[in-house]
Amino acid sequence: MTLSILWASILILFCAALSLVKQHKIEKSLLLSSLRAIVQVSVLGFLLKYIFQSDSPFLIASIAFIMTVNAAIQSKSRITERHPQLILNNFYSIALSIWPMALLASYLFGADPIWKTEILLPLLGMLLGNTLTGISLGIDSFGKAIKQHKEDILTLLALGANEKEATSSYINDSIHTAMTPTLNALVSMGIVSIPGMMTGQILAGKDTTEAASLQIVIMLLIAAAAYLATLMAINLSLSQVMKRNEIIC
Repeated sequence: MTLSILWASILILFCAALSLVKQHKIEKSLLLSSLRAIVQVSVLGFLLKYIFQSDSPFLIASIAFIMTVNAAIQSKSRITERHPQLILNNFYSIALSIWPMALLASYLFGADPIWKTEILLPLLGMLLGNTLTGISLGIDSFGKAIKQHKEDILTLLALGANEKEATSSYINDSIHTAMTPTLNALVSMGIVSIPGMMTGQILAGKDTTEAASLQIVIMLLIAAAAYLATLMAINLSLSQVMKRNEIIC
């Protein structure tokens, strides 16, 4: 497996060199991101080996908390229109929408107990990773829309509309933007690509129909989590985003 990683790394080096020659200016980001991924996943592999030996609810809750905090912080880096409570709002949105989904997925996957470490944590990580992009896209789109349509919103507020009524169309557009990657993945799944989780199950020797069933469950939960988390994050950020753009209600 080490040799496989080496060959894959050589391919990344080739792409970075090509970027440098063609002046695409992504070689630095490509190399640093790849190195970071290698280190993070390698460390994760060693840690999980020991974590999976424990089914302590306290340990699992602590790790889930750390994962969620990191996801909330990472979401901020992708958003241009920020406000002081952004990380806290994103944390609440992620925790309240994704933790129940992860527990439900663990139950559906037959975990006993439901917090069984080797099932719950990978599912939580999968949900976090796939939902993070949606939240970032949604809030960023909403912040930009508020800034761009400031005068229209002020007019609606002056006519007696409340915050949600004045911004409902922008909330809807932002949710559509946030859900686009997930919806595209659902539409293309099984036709354009074999999904990652299903591929892993097949490579591990699982029956293809069983692997397909598990993939369907996780993708439906990802779609639900992405929608609920984005909706919650935008609504929690509504007042702060409007104040940020000097639309004080």
